[in-house]
Amino acid sequence: MPVLRVEKKGNTMRLKGESYGINVGTFVMNFHHKLLRFGIVREKRFDEHGWAHCKIDWLEDDIHIAKVAWDKKMRSSYEDPEEIRVDWLTPVSPRWLENVMTAYGEYQDERRTENG
Repeated sequence: MPVLRVEKKGNTMRLKGESYGINVGTFVMNFHHKLLRFGIVREKRFDEHGWAHCKIDWLEDDIHIAKVAWDKKMRSSYEDPEEIRVDWLTPVSPRWLENVMTAYGEYQDERRTENG
């Protein structure tokens, strides 16, 4: 079976020439407690210690919302933060992610052909 390759640079989730910075409008991911979340940076600010914090518009975030509701029901003191520190975020190229999903679709098609 041929190996499908996604064009990338190093082990970052972006295409060659794309910025690695996180700014307003950047598509980002957060992977915490085995939950993968994707979103778009809405606001960015720096605190008094120099740390950058972002407000994120999360996409398709129903699982996280249900988890927070469950935690509150169980009387957890966890409060979902309005901002997230930038070192908890990873910028993701939508074009790179599209390439990954295309490669996955091609892989699935090949598997279907092999298995009848």
